[in-house]
Amino acid sequence: MACRCCGAVARRRRRMVRRLQSSRARSSVKDDKDGHLVYWPGYVMGARYKIIETLGEGTFGKVVEVKDLEMEHRMALKIIKNVEKYREAAKLEINVLEKLADIDPDCKNLCVKMLDWFEYHGHMCIAFEMLGQSVFDFLPCDVWSIGCIMFELQQGNTLFQTHDNREHLAMMERILGPIPCRMARKTRTKYFYHSKLDWDEKSSAGRYVRENCKPLSRYLQGNSEEHRQLFDLIARMLEYDPTQRITLRDALKHPFFSKLPVHQRLGNDRARCNGESSGSRERSHSLSSRAFHTRGKIIFNSISKKIAGEVIRIAMKIRFIGYGSPSNLQSA
Repeated sequence: MACRCCGAVARRRRRMVRRLQSSRARSSVKDDKDGHLVYWPGYVMGARYKIIETLGEGTFGKVVEVKDLEMEHRMALKIIKNVEKYREAAKLEINVLEKLADIDPDCKNLCVKMLDWFEYHGHMCIAFEMLGQSVFDFLPCDVWSIGCIMFELQQGNTLFQTHDNREHLAMMERILGPIPCRMARKTRTKYFYHSKLDWDEKSSAGRYVRENCKPLSRYLQGNSEEHRQLFDLIARMLEYDPTQRITLRDALKHPFFSKLPVHQRLGNDRARCNGESSGSRERSHSLSSRAFHTRGKIIFNSISKKIAGEVIRIAMKIRFIGYGSPSNLQSA
């Protein structure tokens, strides 16, 4: 009986200390301009989760590796941005994860397991078991997304720099031209009126899009044939109508890739037959992800060209359907 009383007292003391620490920390909790929590290695959340390092970042927030100071084990903690729409989306995610846990408590269906969740000064936080590589780190996206990636490799900037759906559509129209009326008519989204994008070009957002986006052809730097071929390929990959968009197989046959020697093409059987080791192929992948800058712009050289070809080739094999392309307007 005495032991139980001592244990209860100890737990109450820990809760009081946690509340006190949380109260002291509240004044020092800060967010950056995008709504991310400002933290550093060793930062302790709620007197329990000690941040070790950042594992990744996405539209909704960041994922960090943390040490649970009570349970003495490590896990992945998703820290959602302090933004209302992302906070509400996180609550829906938590609800789904709880239902999955009720249906499959033993994880026989290999669904990700939520270990804990809590709100921290406006940030919804979800704790998961530590897993391996992210799906998006090894699965390629669809043709549209690969076109965006190739643009970024060449320019050094993201093509559509926004997280707002309506603004995203406005940027698409500014860069690629008007969205076809037949596609707009079929969509079930709220962003179109009489088959046209409901967008005010005179608003502050409208001015931002006009000043920061321009037609795709105007991003072309230089008059070399290789640059023209690159932008021709990107334009074909960013065709609105999926039936008119270039296929993965035809993309690999595009003249842009023709000057690349066969033995340098990643995934080529001849290269493997010539004794190229897996280690050297991994080094090629590593090199291709580095930024090659000239006056702040990435040079889309032969190494970048190899990785672009390999991404397309893998996509053909896996047939993974990404998101974010206009083909999904109807279901958005």
